[in-house]
Amino acid sequence: MNKILFIFFCAWMNISIAQVQKDAVFWGTLGLDKKLNDRFSIEAVTQWSFNQNMRELSTAFIDLGTSLRLAKSWTLGINYRFIEWRNLDNFYQPIHRFYADASYLKSINQHMLQYRFRWQNQLYDFNFTDPYKNEKEIIRNKLLYKYNLDRKYAIYGSFEHFFRLNQFNRTQAIRTELGIAVKQDLHNRFNFYFMQQVLFFTKHPRIDFIYGITYTYKF
Repeated sequence: MNKILFIFFCAWMNISIAQVQKDAVFWGTLGLDKKLNDRFSIEAVTQWSFNQNMRELSTAFIDLGTSLRLAKSWTLGINYRFIEWRNLDNFYQPIHRFYADASYLKSINQHMLQYRFRWQNQLYDFNFTDPYKNEKEIIRNKLLYKYNLDRKYAIYGSFEHFFRLNQFNRTQAIRTELGIAVKQDLHNRFNFYFMQQVLFFTKHPRIDFIYGITYTYKF
């Protein structure tokens, strides 16, 4: 625990000293969630990300996955994501990401607490030879708290830590998020949120201020 706090302290000190790049970003997300039975479900998600003060399409992806509910509180998931990422030469480059999740959820009355562990690995168009485009393996830990105001509205906040593996073994990013969840009916769900994303160990540390809208259709 002390080691993690020390890493956070050093990272934030680096940000305060170095030149920090800041950007306003918009994420628009559409999702389909199909419940096959009491234990299995499948999902499809697509997202568009606009950076440079929300003026330029930086990434777009399609995500396909399945989840298995092991018990009342435990869920496992596995997904594949195809990403088109805009590089520094203003060309869109394909990236393939594979990831697996393990989630624990606990609800008490109007309160809900969820912990999610994620392992992910991504390849630049299955490129195994270019040392500047090697695979990127990351461990992500996310803690989310949600408070249900009533049957329709809820507010939530989350904290997520990215830890880069491979030869790096260091903190890659930190995300904090505040949002409002709207359950329109049994099928239609909306999320409106603000997220701050801090990226470390780049040429210049970067902070993204992300405004997002997510629509999910459940059936």
